[in-house]
Amino acid sequence: MAGEFKEITARRYLFALLIIAAMLRFWVAWQPVEVLVTKNLPDDAFYYFVIARNLVNLGSPSLDGQSITNGFHPLWFVLILPIFAWTRVGAELPIHITLSLASLLDVGSVFLLARLAAILLRDWRAGLVAGWIYSINPVVILQATNGLETSLGIFTALLFLSTFHAWLTQHLGENLTMLAGLGGGLMFLARTDSIFLFAASMIAALWYWNKTKRIYSVFRAAIAALITVSPWLAWNQLNLGKIFQDSGEAVPYVIHQKFSAEWGPGLGAFIAQSTRQLFDLTVWLRGDFTGLPLFIGMVFWLIALILLIRRWSIIPNRLEIAILLPILVASVLLILAHAGFRWYPRPWYFVPSSVGFALCFAISTHNYLREKRYVVPLVAFLSAVFLLTGQIFWNVGYYPWQRIMLQASQWLSHNLGKGETAAAFNAGILAYYNSPKVVNLDGVVNHQAYKAIQARALIDYAKTRKVDYLIEADYFVWEQFAPFMGEGFPGLLEETASFGKLNDELGELRVYKIK
Repeated sequence: MAGEFKEITARRYLFALLIIAAMLRFWVAWQPVEVLVTKNLPDDAFYYFVIARNLVNLGSPSLDGQSITNGFHPLWFVLILPIFAWTRVGAELPIHITLSLASLLDVGSVFLLARLAAILLRDWRAGLVAGWIYSINPVVILQATNGLETSLGIFTALLFLSTFHAWLTQHLGENLTMLAGLGGGLMFLARTDSIFLFAASMIAALWYWNKTKRIYSVFRAAIAALITVSPWLAWNQLNLGKIFQDSGEAVPYVIHQKFSAEWGPGLGAFIAQSTRQLFDLTVWLRGDFTGLPLFIGMVFWLIALILLIRRWSIIPNRLEIAILLPILVASVLLILAHAGFRWYPRPWYFVPSSVGFALCFAISTHNYLREKRYVVPLVAFLSAVFLLTGQIFWNVGYYPWQRIMLQASQWLSHNLGKGETAAAFNAGILAYYNSPKVVNLDGVVNHQAYKAIQARALIDYAKTRKVDYLIEADYFVWEQFAPFMGEGFPGLLEETASFGKLNDELGELRVYKIK
């Protein structure tokens, strides 16, 4: 009876946990868009919205109806396509519906995470702790409802890990091998950089089984994953002549080229800059890399890792290691790739660290969680920290300057004449309310613009596209993209309007007439 009572009690707690997780996420999802753009809805999210709408209305996966792009992750794009199939330009309802879908997916992630921890440790208390930590983490809540593929990426990753656990522990059949490969492929289609988790998991599988003949099973899983993603890779190659997304290359290309011109192309300079990016205290203190809010996240991670090492030094549980270590390795590789190599870290890239911490904490403190005198203070303390830091995050917001960009989009709606076109490096918000009259210039969702950047001829490209206005912040026009503008810059730009200062780094948002 005791076991049955515990199972019933765990289900009730889990149901309550899922309700709380849903309430927190839906509360964010249905805030006014003018609030969301300052808090957690980045300009990049609007690229998805516009491209989805243009594919339906104009028959082109592009921001402007002409320049085809692969600057999106296909699985999320397909999911939100029906939402934007029936809406008018400028409608805000589909944004709320999209964020609601993301919220539901993240609630699913809470369930999958709690279930994985409970099965792994054979204790639902550990599962509830892992799910609770993830569900109330303000970093997760704000990034899971950011309009991007983040929530889907985490959901597919946890689906893969659940399948991976079954693959490791159950009788190795062809079905589970194919399912593991399919899960890895779907995870890749949700977010390309999840290849780190898949690769680390395959290596962990070989280590866990410790049998040479198992390499064929890993090979078959990898082939299944490749088959799953091959239609997307083939589409990229056929339409753009490359399999990789422009969104992952364009801005890092600009950053690297500009750095090489100023500091030299040597390996030493590259390593020095990579080191500076990796140890950027601003990013660490805000909590982007750790997946936990503010500087306290580093303290939590340190405690959890110390306890984990102590646990495994006493009893090296191979299954725990095979499941958790790939997540930790993938989280580190994400930091190295986006900050150390691309030099372009964004907070939503590192949400897998939040998953890793929740599972790591549940495992490392499992011996203590068996006693109620430890469970209640731990949960209460973490809840208080997350509540306080969540309030701070919400008050400050990730993108307070985007309120001005929203005002600029309204200005464009009233001032762009018939047949006139505007361009911007950060064109998501502007395009959502003015598509197809806005052209993307940083190449993230415009393959032709990316080629123009490589040719250092952005002004010529703008003239070819008959762009009348450039609307952008000072930093992007006069600093980041200035070396790529080409002949006629800056003489061909004539300032016609200004919307005020975004922040100290970006400067003012201005409108330039291209003469």
